[in-house]
Amino acid sequence: MNNDVKSLIKTILEDGKSYHTSEVEKIISQQYGSYTNGQFAAAWRDLLKKNEIIRINRGVYKIADNDLTYAVKKIISNAIKDIDKLTKNIDIFSLTPKSLDDINNIKLAIEKLVELQDSIINN
Repeated sequence: MNNDVKSLIKTILEDGKSYHTSEVEKIISQQYGSYTNGQFAAAWRDLLKKNEIIRINRGVYKIADNDLTYAVKKIISNAIKDIDKLTKNIDIFSLTPKSLDDINNIKLAIEKLVELQDSIINN
């Protein structure tokens, strides 16, 4: 039955729009009968784990564009997070002028990555 729920969720998300889980679950319950919260939770988790859907915000998902696009989005997102972690622990008082230049270049690189990520998400 979990496969049924997954296919129903994917059918609703096929239009490429973002939906809140409660909205999708309401549509499914109204049109196809009721499922338990556990069945819905398992279906959302499985679809996300298999990269068939993308989490936009908490409780908001959309169908994955394609595996390559999703993979690129994920790589960019992870790169931004990793760089952010590295730069948070820098002691600014021990930096050399070269290090300051490097940090400015890193900041520019992050800005470009964010722009790239936004352009991929919005296309």
